[in-house]
Amino acid sequence: MKCEYCGSEITEKRTRRGAKFCSSDCYIDSSKQKYRSGFTGNDRSFSSSSTGAAHELLVCANLLKLGFHVFRSQSPACPCDLVVMCEDGIYLVEVTTGYRGKNAKLFHPTKDRNKFDWLAIVLHDGKIIYQKNGEEFSPSLATTKAGAIPQKEAK
Repeated sequence: MKCEYCGSEITEKRTRRGAKFCSSDCYIDSSKQKYRSGFTGNDRSFSSSSTGAAHELLVCANLLKLGFHVFRSQSPACPCDLVVMCEDGIYLVEVTTGYRGKNAKLFHPTKDRNKFDWLAIVLHDGKIIYQKNGEEFSPSLATTKAGAIPQKEAK
């Protein structure tokens, strides 16, 4: 039997276990290739930082369409990617890329939840999933009161 990734022969021991790859390295490389192809197609020249920037813009556009005032970070060293402002207050938003596994479980990089109020997870099909305190929610101007940073009163 041949490896699905590199075409090398798979050992008899691995074949008996139902392996489709000759090594764990081929399995990992194949998984990475499938993961990346969901957003970028077969174009491997699209860097991860470009993917992140594109996803930040998708989230910006989505939040603007929902009626929020959105500000984007100009430095990659900022503690969050976006700042969302509404009548209730200010929300810090972190944007990341994620995917759903075969069992529909959501996978994304672990982030320090103390640095932001909302996590926006952009899937490879462009769908955006918002989380607040680890729970999914749909942001709207009517439901932003819980968890907002109070605005300072003008002097």
